[in-house]
Amino acid sequence: MKEKKTKQMGLRVVSVVLIGLILLPMSTAQDPPSSSNDENQKDCLFYSYSASGNHYFLIQNNSSVFGSEIKIIHNCQTVQIKVNGLFYASSNESFLINVDPGIYNITIESEDSSSLYQNVVFYPDALLWESEYAYLINQDYNKEFIDIEISELRQNWAVAFGIIMVWGLSTLVYWKLIQSYVDKNFIEEVVQ
Repeated sequence: MKEKKTKQMGLRVVSVVLIGLILLPMSTAQDPPSSSNDENQKDCLFYSYSASGNHYFLIQNNSSVFGSEIKIIHNCQTVQIKVNGLFYASSNESFLINVDPGIYNITIESEDSSSLYQNVVFYPDALLWESEYAYLINQDYNKEFIDIEISELRQNWAVAFGIIMVWGLSTLVYWKLIQSYVDKNFIEEVVQ
């Protein structure tokens, strides 16, 4: 009986492996696609970004970026930049262009391709919280904002008023406690 179960298990395993091998897709190796371009000519790639401090922002459609300069990196022979449809700069090496805060449509064109980035919003160079934080860190904390004499006078009045208030409240509370004790334990003698 055991021998029969073992043979059936073996047949099941072998049949599952055979079915798996039959169902596996056959793959054939192919050669890489042939390049129609010259071997010496390479594809032209470019990208642009802005920076503010240690933060970098890639330029793309409908993006909000910080900084006053755009860095254009490319490996093309020549790249032209148009801002809002007007020629702005051209170079055959990677370069920087200055941009004021605002909303721009930027076109980057090379000899074989171009990209249009619409509605790119530029904010001022330093992030606002970063510049405010730097201002607070570099601020002189020995500077007095109000006169020391006025501050001490206000503190003295506050202490005096606090003492009078605590004395008055504690006296009233003790008076009420003593009065309730006396009223509770008051015994009246009636004489006829």
